Amino acid sequence: MISRLIVGSVLACLIATQFVSAQETKSELKSDAETTVDLKKENQFSNSSGMQFLRIPGGEFRMGMTDEEADRLIAQYGLNWSSFEIEKPAHQVRLANAFFLGKYEVTVGQFRQFVETGLPPIF
Repeated sequence: MISRLIVGSVLACLIATQFVSAQETKSELKSDAETTVDLKKENQFSNSSGMQFLRIPGGEFRMGMTDEEADRLIAQYGLNWSSFEIEKPAHQVRLANAFFLGKYEVTVGQFRQFVETGLPPIF
């Protein structure tokens, strides 16, 4: 069940990311209600399925952790080192463009609707 939610969330994120990337050049989108949404200015929107998306701005952040951080957590919580191998090495990540991420997890019903409807034309 959880893996289905994760897959659905990833798919929704990918679709929203592709959607926003395609709209970066157009800047405007006609929604189902024929209203205009300026995606460069809006911080959230809802799609025709009622899913809510929040705008995540581009920028830089550090992903992962250093050996010192891992050692501190191991000592503090009694964990083993192998739990942190996937967190290394710490490195800077730059997201050049903003993207939209689902505000809530994708439900089974929303994922079913996505599968039955098919992929949007951007794919």
